[in-house]
Amino acid sequence: MAVEALFVEEELNRLYTEMAKVVAGYSTSITGNEKAIQQRVVNRFDAQRRFVIDYGGCDPEEQQALVDFHLTKFGRAYGFRFYPPNDRDFRNDVLGVGDGTTTRFYLRRNHLSRDVFVTRRIVKPIWPLLTVTVNGSKVRIDDPVEGEITPAGPEAIVDNPITVDWNMGFFDFETAPANGAIIRAARGQYHIPVNFESDDLESSDYGPFADLMQVGLREILPTALNAPGNSITPLTLRFVMPLSGSSVPEPFSASFASQGVTKVWLFVNGTLIGSSTSGPTFPFTGITRPDGPFLMEAIGINGSGQIVVAAILLFGIVAVVYNVVRGAGNNVKYGGNQVTYRTYPT
Repeated sequence: MAVEALFVEEELNRLYTEMAKVVAGYSTSITGNEKAIQQRVVNRFDAQRRFVIDYGGCDPEEQQALVDFHLTKFGRAYGFRFYPPNDRDFRNDVLGVGDGTTTRFYLRRNHLSRDVFVTRRIVKPIWPLLTVTVNGSKVRIDDPVEGEITPAGPEAIVDNPITVDWNMGFFDFETAPANGAIIRAARGQYHIPVNFESDDLESSDYGPFADLMQVGLREILPTALNAPGNSITPLTLRFVMPLSGSSVPEPFSASFASQGVTKVWLFVNGTLIGSSTSGPTFPFTGITRPDGPFLMEAIGINGSGQIVVAAILLFGIVAVVYNVVRGAGNNVKYGGNQVTYRTYPT
């Protein structure tokens, strides 16, 4: 049974952001001998952040403002928006792939390290700081108050506006993006929904020797806010072939190890190669090898619309012959470029 969360769409003054330090944590149970065999169980796949604000050095007005804010939230009772000291920006995060039917997409922050992928639902974007792109072209935002908003940036504009729910972190296209189109959160910022960790807040007279006083904030996870599109089932999508750093023939093939994935789209340098529903290996054959280094991205999806991304950097080798011809003086023609060399007597 879902528990209703008490939340107000109000931001804590950013003055306190400058005083905050952050800790992000999972929940892992460890059993066994600490110096020998251990068994580890992941209790939660969504990291929860905690912020500690050192406010002892505030002047009386700043301290009173924090007291007022704490009192009007009834301590731990009501959640609110917090501008975190870091990890508050979208970074061209993949939100999904168009299928010609789906119009709603959910904001996410993605974290990818080698073949491990973690995605977080972002439910409190900051108005109007959001740029959504479709295949690299940005979309306009239809805002109920300001009308049509065109985000700043160098990208071309695609004629398919979106409406954004700024309190729940999703948006709807006017027309469903075409099959294979990558939807990304290219830029923008977001708040973290938090509660005070304590119903008590210490305060004292301000002075040059004021005691160090702290108050904690804890992130409210999207599931506690009944946020739609919040799925934390751990999906698996890893390249079996090719492997990063390996040699690929011309043309070459790709396949995967996967779990929970029902469809995969494969992109090379952002260009769609094709899609496959032939899990769990999702084979792709006859892929043209680009010249020079290139990025391969595989975006998988399950039946609930949850995404997972795998990416590797590969190198296409191009046969290049450089002719080195000694000219008059100290000029050497090397591959068409003039370079200077110096000789030393033996």
